[in-house]
Formats: sequence, structure tokens, C-alpha cells
Amino acid sequence: MPPWILLDEEGPEAPVGLVAPVAPDAPVAPEELEGPDAELALLAPLLPLLPELLPDPPPEPEPPPEPEPPPEPPPEPPEEARASLNVINMGAA
Repeated sequence: MPPWILLDEEGPEAPVGLVAPVAPDAPVAPEELEGPDAELALLAPLLPLLPELLPDPPPEPEPPPEPEPPPEPPPEPPEEARASLNVINMGAA
């Protein structure tokens, strides 16, 4: 039996002539769809290839280096040294 069927008993609006049988889960042709579904149907055969076709993503920028802590102030001179500095400063005045 050929895979074509003659339809002519379904009424005046039914297609008459040879019509290919359609499986219930057959994909819809992209030209029969509208909107985003049509775009997805056109891209479906290419989806497995997309990772190869797309350029590599740009590398993530490195985080800025953490600022260095400010240098510690010099240690306070011992009490004796401060006293001698005061004496020297008084003599210069």
C-alpha cells in the first residue's frame, strides 16, 4: 500500500488529492509557525553546533589587588630619649 492517501470524504473544505500521512508528533514546518516559535524551529538543527560557532567568552577580569595596609608609624622613643630631645629643643630656642 503506498504511503499516500486519497482524501475526499471530509467535506468541501477538506483537501482532495494525494496527501502524505502525518504522524501526530511530527514537527511543524518553520514556515507554518509565527513569532518566537518559528525562530526556535529554524535554529533547532543548529543548537548542537552553537558552542562551536560562538566565539569564546571574554576572560573574566581579575579582581583588583587589595590595597596594602598603611605603614605602621615608627615606635615611640623611650621616655629617656623624649626627655633628652626636649632638652635639645629648648637649647636651640
